Amino acid sequence: MLLDAARRLRPLADALASVVLGVAAINGLFLLMDRIEPRWLSVVVAGGGFVETSHARVFAASQELDDPRTPDFNTVAILGLSGARESLSIDLLEEYDGVEARYMALCGAGGAMDSIDALAEPLFDYEVVPDLVVIGVSPHLLIEPPPPALIATENDRGPHDDRSLSKRLRQTVKDLLQLRARRADVAGIWSEATATGRRSFMRMMGEPVRADGIEPWGELWHADWPERATRATIEGMLSGYGRRGCFTPENYGSEAGRRQAAFLGDLTLRLAERGSRVLVLMVPESTELRARIPDEGVRAIVAAIPADEEERIELLDFRDALPDEEFIEVSHANRYGKKTFSEMIGPEIARRLDPPSERSTTR
Repeated sequence: MLLDAARRLRPLADALASVVLGVAAINGLFLLMDRIEPRWLSVVVAGGGFVETSHARVFAASQELDDPRTPDFNTVAILGLSGARESLSIDLLEEYDGVEARYMALCGAGGAMDSIDALAEPLFDYEVVPDLVVIGVSPHLLIEPPPPALIATENDRGPHDDRSLSKRLRQTVKDLLQLRARRADVAGIWSEATATGRRSFMRMMGEPVRADGIEPWGELWHADWPERATRATIEGMLSGYGRRGCFTPENYGSEAGRRQAAFLGDLTLRLAERGSRVLVLMVPESTELRARIPDEGVRAIVAAIPADEEERIELLDFRDALPDEEFIEVSHANRYGKKTFSEMIGPEIARRLDPPSERSTTR
């Protein structure tokens, strides 16, 4: 009887063994490729949808600003990734700025400064010149997201990692399972490639990127996250920044760090040369995150700002602007933090806006 049952189960066992061997072979191939060429497929959060929305929003703004019936008003573009996006509210900025201004919400998601550069691309494509461009940045955006770590070292994790050995072993196993990380990686790259291809095709055909229902002026997209994350989530985020290399001083002077700093410097210069004032904000971070980010990160941000354009490009450091209870975890403000920070930034924006005399487009 047992022999008959074993014969009946043999096909199922063979199929299962084939799946396991196939997964192991593919996983091994990924590990080998990472050793040969560590950035063969970069781990990114592409934010393709945000870039698409930015194109549609800026195009809509250019159409409105080109209309001779449109009254004069100041225009402000808000650029940045999730740290900036979750720290500000345009509705609150309009309440606190005390001026007649309209805001283009061009914040999105991504891994480093080059993602902000992609979000700014439509301003150049559609020749829209805001009176003021606010760019929210953080030192850790100079560190490119690495491929999944094979085995993270103590140096990668930073000096404050106090996780137990069992938690470290579990993380190492997850890091070794390349299929788990690559699934999201490939999905993100596919999304970005599809959006980029669509934009290129539309430009080739002489058509702008439109999106039904997209208004040029409106609120930033805010994630539906809890007011306060659990301690485990906070520790997980800090460990993630450590594995990325954000707590290692020499990474900010590396070739990759310099490349990301150049994205910031070049973007601010290109915006200023077209006539916009540029306000770079180092957005709020929690006490724990600030304590781990080395001084080299802040100095690299400062050094990236063109020194001979101080009248048109300014840098303000608000990393310590919020108390820890106004963060969801370590780098994203909750609704109380949004209110506090928007109340601070509204007057800063107003001080840098002149009475509108010309609309903000040359198109």
